[in-house]
Amino acid sequence: MTARTIPQPVEHTAPHQPVAPASPPRISVQDYLEMERVSKTRHEYVDGEIIDMAGGSPVYDCLSLNALLRLATAFGDGPCKPFTANFRVRVNPTQYRYPDVSALCGDAQFTDENPPALLNPTLIIEVLSPSTASNDRDDKFNEYRQVASVVDYLLIEQDKVEAAHFARQSAVQWNITIYSHLADTLKLESVGVSLTLSDLYRKTPLASPPAESASTSGE
Repeated sequence: MTARTIPQPVEHTAPHQPVAPASPPRISVQDYLEMERVSKTRHEYVDGEIIDMAGGSPVYDCLSLNALLRLATAFGDGPCKPFTANFRVRVNPTQYRYPDVSALCGDAQFTDENPPALLNPTLIIEVLSPSTASNDRDDKFNEYRQVASVVDYLLIEQDKVEAAHFARQSAVQWNITIYSHLADTLKLESVGVSLTLSDLYRKTPLASPPAESASTSGE
């Protein structure tokens, strides 16, 4: 997911007066929800700050779609449901995010807002980009683990073959496994689905390993 904070104007000060860093104005949850209801673009909301969700690269789009389609195919007509990046998740009463992909098995719980936000995802998937990687690994992970229902958090690199799987073991313990080969298989326990990295990187420039050098003739 590619994100950028909406820039805010800096107030003019008297000559030679030090300029303090500008703080984005804070808005209420209600104002955010009203704005999002009519907005043509998506915005996240974190403790009063509005974050504009910009478009992603073709590779980002392909990775997100691959993850979504693999989940949807595995789920079939069963009780599990995947959600796209257009579906908002409420982390807590003052934080709303748009994961690239989310999913759960069983009954989905929603807020009574318009449009509603998902309350109980068990799987969250984010595709990393240079501008969001640090935020996805740190701030967003810290936020998502506040949601008691979240069991699996998957981060997918778009510049190299690598996926980091955070699996909840208890309220305070998570195991982290790094996968870096197309043949690697990761299991998402919360939705009972196994994915190979070749599934995730299908139809991207990283889908095939570099060709090996041809053997020297005459050997």
